[in-house]
Amino acid sequence: MMFKILTAISALISLLLTIHAFYMKHSKYTVIFAMLMSEITIFTLGSNKELMVNDITGKVLWRTVSQTGFLLVVPTILILIIIYIGKENNLKPIIILEIYFFPVLAILLKWTDPYYHLMRKYIYLDKGNLVVISTPFALFIMLLELNIILISLILLFLFYKKINAQYKKQTLTMGIGILIPLIASFIKVVRPDLEFHAPLIAVTFTITGIILFWSIFRYQLFSIVPIARDKIFEIVQEGIITVDKYGVIIDKNNAADKFIYDTTGENRDLIGEKLEDFLINWPRWYQSCKNMMRDEFEIDTLKWGRIRYYYVKVYPIFKSNRKKRGTVSVLIDITDRKIREEELRDVSELNKLQLANLSGELSSQKVQMGNLLSDTEQLKSMNALKDKLFTVFTHDIRNPIATMVSLVDILEQDNDWYNTDCKEILEEVKKQINYTYNIIENLLEWLNSQREGLVIKPSLWNLTEILEETISMYLVSAGVKKISISCNVDDKLTIFADKEVLELVLRNLLSNAIKFTESGGNIWVEAHFTTEETIISVKDSGIGMDKDKVSQLFDEGYVNSTLGTAGEKGIGLGLLICKEFIMKGGGKIWAESKQGVGSTFYISLLNSNKKLS
Repeated sequence: MMFKILTAISALISLLLTIHAFYMKHSKYTVIFAMLMSEITIFTLGSNKELMVNDITGKVLWRTVSQTGFLLVVPTILILIIIYIGKENNLKPIIILEIYFFPVLAILLKWTDPYYHLMRKYIYLDKGNLVVISTPFALFIMLLELNIILISLILLFLFYKKINAQYKKQTLTMGIGILIPLIASFIKVVRPDLEFHAPLIAVTFTITGIILFWSIFRYQLFSIVPIARDKIFEIVQEGIITVDKYGVIIDKNNAADKFIYDTTGENRDLIGEKLEDFLINWPRWYQSCKNMMRDEFEIDTLKWGRIRYYYVKVYPIFKSNRKKRGTVSVLIDITDRKIREEELRDVSELNKLQLANLSGELSSQKVQMGNLLSDTEQLKSMNALKDKLFTVFTHDIRNPIATMVSLVDILEQDNDWYNTDCKEILEEVKKQINYTYNIIENLLEWLNSQREGLVIKPSLWNLTEILEETISMYLVSAGVKKISISCNVDDKLTIFADKEVLELVLRNLLSNAIKFTESGGNIWVEAHFTTEETIISVKDSGIGMDKDKVSQLFDEGYVNSTLGTAGEKGIGLGLLICKEFIMKGGGKIWAESKQGVGSTFYISLLNSNKKLS
C-alpha cells in the first residue's frame, strides 16, 4: 500500500510540474525540461497503475508504459545537460538521432515483445508482483541507459571544474539530482529480485524532476544573463577582484592578472587565497574589503625596476535582504596620467628655475617671466584637466556602450521568443548602439593619436594570437548574421608591428566585412610571408564595390558613410584612420573589390624576417 501511495503522489507531482513547465515556457530550454517532466509523468503513472491492477495482462501493459517513460527520460537528461554546459551547437540532428536511437528501438521492441520475445524471457506473478526475466539484449539496453546517465554526470563534473565559483552550487545541485536515480537504477541491476525497485526508481526520478525544476527557476540555469556577465567580466579593461565575506578571493578577470604580475612578479592564480596575504602592502585596501565598505584611493606598485599607479574602487556586494556578502575591487591603470603629471611638474620647475636666474635683469623682463610662469601653470592645469577628461571619457562612456553592444548581440540570439514589436525595438536599439560605439571608438583612437603626436612602437608579436583575439570580439555580431569567419595563418608567423595599431586596423576591417556581407556569407583572414614584408588580407563574400568607389576609399577629401546589409551605420572615418596609422609605421593598405562578388582589403607590414622556434 505504501508503494501505491508513493507512486501516486510522484505521478501527481510530475504531472503538476509538467503543466507548470509548459505554462512557463519562456525559452526553448524550459520546453525541453517540460518534455522531461512529461516523460517522468508517464514513468511514474505506469508504475502506479501496475501496482493497482491484479491480472498479469494489465501489469505487463502498465510495466511497458512505465518503461517507455524511463527509456525516454535518460536521453532527454543528456540533452538538457549538453545545453546547460554550453555545447548546444554540437546538437546537430544526426547527434540527437543517435542519442535517441537505442531508447526508441527498445520502446518498439517492448511493445512488440508479445510477438517476438526479444526483451522478456519469462513473465510470471509472485505474490501479486510482476516478475520479469529479461533477455541479454534487454540487459544491454539497461546498461546503455545507465551509461548515458553516467556520461551526463561526467560532463557536469568536467564543467564544474572549470566554471567560476558563483556557478558551482547550481551545477552541484543538478549533479545530485541526476545521481539519485542512477543509484536506484544500479540497485535494480544488482538486485533484480527486490520487489520495490520499480516504485523506488519512479520516486527518485520525481525527486530529480523537483530538483531540476527548482534549479531552473531558482538559479535561472538556462538564462543568458550569466553568459553575458562572464563575457563582459572578461572584456572590460579594468581589473576586477571579487572577495567573499570571509576574506577569500573567489574570482578575478584577465585584466586583474596584469596587476597581479606587476605586484608579485609571477603569474599567480590567487583564487582561494586569503586577501590579507595579498594586500599586506595596502592596509587601506585590506580594511575596506574586510569591513565590506565602499572606498576609493590610489596605490602604486614597484617591480622589475618600474613603477605603476592604479586607482582602486571597492564596492560591497549585497544579497536581496541587503546583507553584505563580500566586495568587488575595480582597478584602473592610471600610470600614463601620472607620468604626464610628473612631466608637467618638471616643466613647471624648470620654468621657475629660469625665472630665478633672470631675476637680476630688467623689471620688464621679470614681468614677462612672471607672465610666462603664470601661462605655464595655466597650461599645466588645462593639460591635467584635459587628460582627466579623456580618462573619464574613455572609462565612463566607451566601456558602458561596449557592454551594451555585447548584451544586445546576446539578446538577439534568442529573438525567436520575442513578439514582432520587441524584435523591431531590439533591432533599432542595436543599430543605434553600434552606430554610437563605432563613432566613439574611431574618435577616441584619432584623439589619442593627436594628443602628443602618434608614436609607433613596433615589436615582435605572434600574428595568430592577435588575429584570434580580434576575431573573437566579432563572433557574436557575425553569428547574428550567420556569417562564418575563418582564419588561415601559420601559427608560428611573427610580425614586427605596433600591436595596438594593428588591432585597431583589423577591428575596422572585420567590422566593415560583417557590415557589408549578407546573412549566411563568409569572411576569410589570411597572411602571406616574404623576406621583406607580411601581407594580411581580409576577404568577404559581401556586396562589393565598383572601381570608382574603391578609388575613393582612402581619399581624405572624400568622407562618406554607407549603410550595411542590415542597415548598420558608420561615419566614414574608419579607413582614413587605418591608412594614417599604417603609413606611420611604414606599411601600406589597399583594397580590391568586385560589385556583387565581395571585397578584399590588404595590409602590408615590414617584418624582421623571423619566425618563432
